[in-house]
This record gives sequence, C-alpha cells and structure tokens, in this order.
Amino acid sequence: MGVGKPKIAVPLVGTSLQSVIYAARQIGQQPAIDLVEWRIDFLSGLNNIAKLVDTAHQLQALIAPRPLLITLRTQVEGGHFNEGDQAYANIYQELLENRCMDLIDLEITAHSSVVIQQLVKLAHRQNAKVIMSSHDFKQTPPTARLTSCLHQMERAGGDIAKIAVMPKNTTDILRLLEVTNDYHLKGKLPLISMSMGQLGKITRISGELFGSCITFASLSQASAPGQIRLESMKMMIDELSIKDN
Repeated sequence: MGVGKPKIAVPLVGTSLQSVIYAARQIGQQPAIDLVEWRIDFLSGLNNIAKLVDTAHQLQALIAPRPLLITLRTQVEGGHFNEGDQAYANIYQELLENRCMDLIDLEITAHSSVVIQQLVKLAHRQNAKVIMSSHDFKQTPPTARLTSCLHQMERAGGDIAKIAVMPKNTTDILRLLEVTNDYHLKGKLPLISMSMGQLGKITRISGELFGSCITFASLSQASAPGQIRLESMKMMIDELSIKDN
C-alpha cells in the first residue's frame, strides 16, 4: 500500500443483500480489482445484523484473496446513514466482532472521539485496518485545515488516511495535490486523496505521481461523483505509470 501504482478499489452499492452478492460474483472475473468496498449504507435496511454478518462472510469468500473494506457512510459525509453515533457504533461493533472485514472506514470528524477510539481499538484487536476518512462534498477546505485533519487521523490511530473534497476551480485541485504530495513525503500513514466531480477526475488517476495509494472505480453504479469506470481506470493508470510495477 502506497508503493507503485495506486490500488484499484470497487464499491458494492446494491440496495439489497442479493444484489450485493450478485455484484461480488462479477468481481471474481475482474483481475484489475485489488480491493472491494461494501457500502452498507446503500442497503434498504440494516436491522438484521445476522444477515449482514452472513453476507459479509459470503463476500469475503467470493472476492478472495482481495481484502474487503466495509463502509457505513453517514449523510453528513455524503452517504445514506443517519441514525446517530450509537447505532453507527453498534453496527460496526457487531461486524468487527464477527471478523467480517479486513478494513473499516471511520469518519474522523462526523462522530465523537469516544466512538472513534472504541472502534479503532476493537478493529485492531480483530486485525482489521482502519481507514480514517473525511469527506467534504461542498468545497475544498483551506490547506491548513486539510493538513490538520490528516494529523488528527494519525493521532486517532488510523492505519490509512483518506480525504475527499469537492473542487470549485483548478486551484482547489492543485491545492489538494500539493497536500497529497507533501503528506506522502512527510506524513506517517499511507494516504488516499481525491478531488471529486468531473473537474477532479485527474486526481483519481495521478496517485502514483503525487502519493494517493488507492483509487475508487465503478463497475456499474458509482458511489461518488466523478468516479471512473473500472476498464477506463485500469487503462489510464497503466498508461500514466512512471515505472514498471
């Protein structure tokens, strides 16, 4: 992670467990995919934890040897989940205790520090890596705030840092790339960064040059604005590669 070409992650965004399993079967036929993200906030219901656990175990078997990242994205960070900190923590706790994932996404600024620390400790006890994330769908925050957020992720115990922002102009994109490059050279964690939307697509394919270690591509439905389809993503990353990996 963080060496050579960025790894390609594909999100599963089905609204039913059956559709998620179907999509996972297609992934087994795609050698370009390095990592699978299950966006459970897209599901129409999250009440049956037993079925979630069972489906996660099926996914792990279907996508092996690729790792499974489970993400419960909240509305404030561009997702669909809005049931509060306690429900957020309870769902993740059950999934972690049943060893349903290789990586977990935790939103550093959307939840209390107590919830974040509890989930980080549990994830590490279960040998799951923590992607500590921050998403801004309205703007690209000032450079100092982005840098401060990355250091906050380090202090909170993240294993990988992730920032996703929305650009209003090309200057915003250049600032995001500058933050990415600077943190790649000086920071403590592997970094995922992206500028979203049509304007920011260049940041999704330039990870090897500036230091973003994972990029997200779509098989069918995108999970974020500006996401590039898998076939195109693979071709562009290979074409732009600065060395033979």
